[in-house]
Amino acid sequence: EDALLRKQLFDRLDAAAEHLRREPIADPLARARMWHAIGNSYLLWNRRDKAAAALEQALAERDPHLGPTHPDSMDTLKQLVRACATIDPLDRTVRW
Repeated sequence: EDALLRKQLFDRLDAAAEHLRREPIADPLARARMWHAIGNSYLLWNRRDKAAAALEQALAERDPHLGPTHPDSMDTLKQLVRACATIDPLDRTVRW
């Protein structure tokens, strides 16, 4: 039963990310908050590759509007570093 619940959770997270990609919200900071929440959710379940992709997107949305030293941008960057900490560097490159 636990495996089924996890699968449902991951399916819903994947669907939320896909929906956000296909039908973006006009407010870039709202999009950034959503990407950050999706990334954190993946990170909590140790899905680091998907967490990193979502958090990279959140950072890309935040930085132009808030700057890299804003607390929200810094929080996203911190979570991105956590997500990438155990990803094989040959398989994953952090872009910003």
